[in-house]
Amino acid sequence: MRNLLKAMLTTGGATLMAQVLGLISNKILALFLGTSGIGFYSLIRQVHDTGTGLGGIGAGGLPQGLAARDGTARLRLFHAALILSGFGAVIAIAILIVAPELIAGMLFDSTANEAVAAVVVCAATVGLGIAYFTISSALGAARAIAALALIGIAGAAMTALLAWPVALLAGERPYFLALLIGAPLLLQLTAACIVLRRTRFIAASGKVTRPGAAEFGYFAGFFSYNMAMSMIGTAAILFVRAGVVHKDGLEAAGLFAAGWGIGMQSMAIILSSFALYVVPTLAGNSDQERRKTLQDTATLILSLTLPALVGLLVFKALVMELLFSRDFLPAVPLLQWVLLGSYFKALGWVLAVPLLAAADLRRMFLLEAGWYALFVGGVAIALSRPDWLAGIGVAFLVSYAIYVVAAGWLTWRRFGFVPSTRFVAVFALGCLTLTVAAVLTWDEIAIRWPLALSLPLVACGVALLGLTPQQRQRAVSLGKALFGR
Repeated sequence: MRNLLKAMLTTGGATLMAQVLGLISNKILALFLGTSGIGFYSLIRQVHDTGTGLGGIGAGGLPQGLAARDGTARLRLFHAALILSGFGAVIAIAILIVAPELIAGMLFDSTANEAVAAVVVCAATVGLGIAYFTISSALGAARAIAALALIGIAGAAMTALLAWPVALLAGERPYFLALLIGAPLLLQLTAACIVLRRTRFIAASGKVTRPGAAEFGYFAGFFSYNMAMSMIGTAAILFVRAGVVHKDGLEAAGLFAAGWGIGMQSMAIILSSFALYVVPTLAGNSDQERRKTLQDTATLILSLTLPALVGLLVFKALVMELLFSRDFLPAVPLLQWVLLGSYFKALGWVLAVPLLAAADLRRMFLLEAGWYALFVGGVAIALSRPDWLAGIGVAFLVSYAIYVVAAGWLTWRRFGFVPSTRFVAVFALGCLTLTVAAVLTWDEIAIRWPLALSLPLVACGVALLGLTPQQRQRAVSLGKALFGR
């Protein structure tokens, strides 16, 4: 519990700072470029994320593999990951350079020079992204959590510094927005390489360290899963974003990016705080230790997500206006539903992560592919309706509610893990609290301050019920140790 709290506080604080810097960047872009500019930038990010995800699949499973090895075996596995990442990067970059018109037509609904140039420029950012993914995975296995946190803050700070001059350049040449991805990645990659070398987690030796069949065979076990999931995930997100653009153009893409982005970032702050610690830890746990780690993780995540989501629900219009502008208020209906769905997403992550840590790829595939199928089906229905933004949010909520049930059942069958009765009761009470907050403030733009201030406090009280007296005492002791000096 103590180590979990330390990892959460370290990564969570840094992620929060990075998110704040990122939101400053979005605010600058929203003021200078409007909804259409944010929409164009979100599509550039989608091209980058897609290329990085597909190109980096060869090195999937690297943190677990490195954490379970040492010495020369660890070095050989790392070299294998570098080779596979390099091969994937070449393929991803080649696709972007050879077929930019096709990609621009599918995603941007345009083959204008600006869209085509944006796709080509993303070839450079994708190469940097794949390299950083590989090195940061090794740092995660080394538990260099503080270093990764600082590197994340440095990248976000550079993005914020570049946002204003890049926004001025992007007024006439929108493909310059790719600089907001590439320049921070170059800084982060350089810093990560230096830190990894200094940790000596992957130390050179005088022995032959060329990877062999065993090392490539390890990644082959992840390759088919990663390839399938990358293709499914990429197709799903591309379908959603392309559908939005085809529905109402770049302005609609900007609204979607705002509502979707705030919802996703709220969970990224919390879940990323745990991921770097939990996955390698679970990979090395016994069954009894694994169940304890999962229970502690579920309890802490619930304690953090419920107050955060209730707070965002009651202040949603103010948050949207502060982070973007009044032009983005039509995205509030999407944000409401995404925040409700995020409560189930948090629990679903806890229930699914032991499958990933144990490399139970068959069950993970069924779980993730099922979620994408439900979500895409719901989005297809939503895009045929006038209130399509809210419909996408409903699809997100329903998909994750079903995901929680499926993940809980699979984890029970595989590991025998069942959340405690106390946790289930508090989770249900949290659902009720979130529902009441949503109903009382639904679609409201004006803030009723007595209600807005009281509901998050109620959520905090409910969240504290989930902690046992021993957990509350350990949390207080750790807080004093970290902040009482």
